Amino acid sequence: MNFEDRLLNVNETSFEEIALQIFQYQATHNLVYAEFLKNLSTEPAKIKSLDHIPHMPVEVFKYRELKTGTWIPQTYFESSGTTKQYLAKHLIRSLDWYHFIAKNCFECHFGSLSNFTFSALLPGYLERKHSSLVNMVQYFMDESGSQNKGAFFINEFNALQSFLKMNSGNKVPVLFGVRFALLDFADHFPGDYSGLHIIETGGMKGRRREVSNEDFLEDMYSKMKGIRMIGEYGMTELTSQAYALEPQKFRAAPWLKFSVTNPTIPGIPLSVGQRGCIRIVDLANINTCSFLQTSDMGVISSDGSLQILGRLDSSESRGCGLLYEDS
Repeated sequence: MNFEDRLLNVNETSFEEIALQIFQYQATHNLVYAEFLKNLSTEPAKIKSLDHIPHMPVEVFKYRELKTGTWIPQTYFESSGTTKQYLAKHLIRSLDWYHFIAKNCFECHFGSLSNFTFSALLPGYLERKHSSLVNMVQYFMDESGSQNKGAFFINEFNALQSFLKMNSGNKVPVLFGVRFALLDFADHFPGDYSGLHIIETGGMKGRRREVSNEDFLEDMYSKMKGIRMIGEYGMTELTSQAYALEPQKFRAAPWLKFSVTNPTIPGIPLSVGQRGCIRIVDLANINTCSFLQTSDMGVISSDGSLQILGRLDSSESRGCGLLYEDS
């Protein structure tokens, strides 16, 4: 069975087995991760369980090029930010692999891409040449066969409204959008959008006053009648994405696993319902690093879903950062 098949057929038992194999592979063939493990005095051969695998902070992608093995990148994805900031850069060995994973992450929640027609309201992303989100949505448009070549929008609200009002036939219309732009659109063009699925990704990006998730959803549902709101959680440093079909209940594909750790004692796992730093194991990150510690706060619910609470504040960030001082 090849790696693709093993990934698509992973279960609770095989997940840990594959994760440990990937860990040993990356500990040997990823120079940056190997350096990180050395700084922690970790002996890879002694790691026998998933819980004991050290997770590297995602911030490393801002300062180092991560590759497992020797290969020439086909392209790279870059995080959003200003020119004064260091931007995370994820080298991509194969766009086919990235698209394969993105498609399967979507389809394991919603069914075939061919059942949907896609559009996107993504200011702050479309202006950048190396956005993983834009690349993914463009692939979805192409793969769905809907021929929506011009279905990307920045602030062309009139054109977006006209597009959304078009008859999509038997296909379900899906709009990917960043939160602040969705709120702006809803303010300017309220109305009946029955059947429209809106996948919200990203936050306010400093464009509007921050609002709670509850207030955001209430505003959207009150102004855009008949819609279905869905959340998407992804990042430049990952290959996989998670989706929330219910408010703040993010669920992952079988090859993507979330956990939370103590914000003041890094690396200590927390129980269901406890607030902590989100850790991610993305088996699809086979070519870079599968074991990542984020700067996001979250809670694992009793049903296994992830609730995202926002970014670490400065005190919590210092606590989580203790593990990585020498990396």
